[in-house]
Amino acid sequence: MNDEFQKAIDRVVDGDGTPTSSNPEDAATQAATAAIVRGLVRPETPPKSLREKLRRDADRFVATDKVVPFPKPEEARTPFGNGFPTTAWGWQAVAAVALLFAVLSWNRGPASGPIRPEQGRVALLRAAADVTRADFSPGSDRYAGLRGDVVWSTEGQEGYLRLEGVPANDPSRSQYQLWIVDPDRDEFPVDGGVFDVPANSKEAVVRFRPRLPVGRPTTFVITREQPGGVVKSRNPTPVAVAKI
Repeated sequence: MNDEFQKAIDRVVDGDGTPTSSNPEDAATQAATAAIVRGLVRPETPPKSLREKLRRDADRFVATDKVVPFPKPEEARTPFGNGFPTTAWGWQAVAAVALLFAVLSWNRGPASGPIRPEQGRVALLRAAADVTRADFSPGSDRYAGLRGDVVWSTEGQEGYLRLEGVPANDPSRSQYQLWIVDPDRDEFPVDGGVFDVPANSKEAVVRFRPRLPVGRPTTFVITREQPGGVVKSRNPTPVAVAKI
């Protein structure tokens, strides 16, 4: 948090975040402001142009100490009580809150939806210290055009498949299923879940988490199974194999 913004907040809350006003409604507003500051503000500085615009807006709000007529309390309500501020201090509080939310909006950036698998894969490669990557090889001539890889983090117990050239499947008839071989755990591979490859998909990126903990994976195998997958694969021809 930059010094100017900190000073603006200090006008409405003490250094420990305690409201400075004895008025219950003002105290509630100040307490909410302090909570937002503690939980949401990141140590970033808005651009100079944004700071100057906010300062000009705040100056217009506090340019006068005169009482400003506003609707009667019963005619106007706010989330913090009845009526609107009618003094310079009231406008200072409005300006401080406006400044707070403007900076929060700048820090948080544009709204974003759930993280896509492609983004998750890149994040795992960058962040996981124990990340492992291995290339897939086609399991038979039927999948000769297959390319791709698997990235895996034992600490996070998650990974991503990236596949190209895999035939699309009809989920009502069959699904792809991932198996993870861990010789330290069992002679049977661990189920990594089922997934689909949409039609006209040039590249499929799939996030997976094994059904059981995996400590030392040596091989990742993809098979094509019935909808919902199987407990134990009896398919003699795998779709793809990746060895660590």
